[in-house]
Amino acid sequence: MPPRSLTDHCLAFQQGDQRALEHLYEVCHPPLARFVEVLCRDREEAADLCQEAWVRAMQKISSLRDPGRFQSWLFAIAHREFQRRCHRRPASRAVVDEDVPAPDEAVEALVLRQEQVAAAGRAIDALSPEHRAVLWLSVVDGLKHAEIGRVLGIPEGTARSRLHYALQALRRDLEDHR
Repeated sequence: MPPRSLTDHCLAFQQGDQRALEHLYEVCHPPLARFVEVLCRDREEAADLCQEAWVRAMQKISSLRDPGRFQSWLFAIAHREFQRRCHRRPASRAVVDEDVPAPDEAVEALVLRQEQVAAAGRAIDALSPEHRAVLWLSVVDGLKHAEIGRVLGIPEGTARSRLHYALQALRRDLEDHR
């Protein structure tokens, strides 16, 4: 018997197969958790958002017309919940200083790398949540502009321009801090 695809598991879950839900969770939760954590910048809130997304997905699974789009549908649920929460209260951002002095000169290259990573993290943190979301979905999850638009509920052209401006802002910020 050939391995079942996510679409097959989604169809099985729509018909009440709890093992299919377990498989969907196993495959889809790690990328969902990373995506939501990038949006929230807070681990506890991200975990809460993921849980809410899964609860809503389980409640609304029968409304999913295209089981082949389960993962992007799940991401869209999480993104909508994130947007709702942002409208309820102002987003708080924790600033983390990751620049740690080197204990000796033998690790100078490691420190330089840490500083570059920290600068990139600060540049990403400086992006708006909308730009971070598009950047993440494109770069990390490898989604195309049309799919990003569906996940975020925006036109494809908007996804394309947000990605362009996010990358442009990152380049500018990183070049300014060289």
